[in-house]
Amino acid sequence: MKTLLFLLIATFSFGEQYRVVKDSSMIQRLSDGAFVPNDPSNRDSVEYQKWVQKGNVPLPAIVIGTVESAEQIEWKNAEIAKDNEKMLSLIGKKLGLKK
Repeated sequence: MKTLLFLLIATFSFGEQYRVVKDSSMIQRLSDGAFVPNDPSNRDSVEYQKWVQKGNVPLPAIVIGTVESAEQIEWKNAEIAKDNEKMLSLIGKKLGLKK
């Protein structure tokens, strides 16, 4: 629902809006969700280029994912080290090795 509201606001408040598509040469038109190829023979691409020539700038690509803090990474590494220590201990016991 929030996305739909954003699209409606963006379209009616600012005219047509576009978004860069990550890892692609295409642009997404937000009014209808259409993907516009970088193709001079494509009607939508021509309209997009005119839009850019008027000084408009597309919204940046959406990057999905999270950035972990240093503390989160450190905690995960500590957990991995504990698991590795347990595994090595079990292997050592199976092989008859002593600590």
